[in-house]
Amino acid sequence: MALVLAQMLNPSGPNASPADQLIVASANPGRWLAMSVLFFGGAVSLILGMPAVLTLFDSARGRGLGLVGVVVFTVGCVGVAAMAALMLMFRALALEALSSDRVEGTELLLVSASLENTGLKVMLTLWGWGFLAGVLLIALGLLRSKATAAWVPGLILLFLAEQVVLPVVHADSAEKVVASLGLMLLAAGFTGVAMAATAPERRVRVVGTLRRPVAS
Repeated sequence: MALVLAQMLNPSGPNASPADQLIVASANPGRWLAMSVLFFGGAVSLILGMPAVLTLFDSARGRGLGLVGVVVFTVGCVGVAAMAALMLMFRALALEALSSDRVEGTELLLVSASLENTGLKVMLTLWGWGFLAGVLLIALGLLRSKATAAWVPGLILLFLAEQVVLPVVHADSAEKVVASLGLMLLAAGFTGVAMAATAPERRVRVVGTLRRPVAS
């Protein structure tokens, strides 16, 4: 839900250019700061919740897919946290570069060129695809293991299907709505995962006894 709130606070569309985002971050520093904090908090919370997901893959069916999915998804969540830190740096740069009323084209070109750096683009791409690939593998593992109701991986797969539609949406308002709805589907799917992982029938009571040796 932190990711959903962060996306709803996004003052620009997901596909906005770096120059447009720089201007928006300068005009809305408070919303940009809140969005960065929520993205970071959402990433950390998801990482902390991965042990609960692992408990659903206690049988042989789907265990391999589930374990690989959790590892890949965790790497993707680390990338989301790194992106949140990058957004804070982006906000500070926007406030410093565009503090005057007149927007200098040089600053915009410098920021745009920096974000087009090959190394940065490769890392952001790997993190983004790691997040999506981890979600896909976890959903497939849940389908195979049948540890949850069918609607749980179904919602997660719907989130992935929406990511295919998102790049072809061009209106800023429509982009925000589609992106927010997709994250809501993901949040609902992971809520189902949490419900299944903490269900009473999955709790195992461990009883230990200590016996003193009997003297002969």
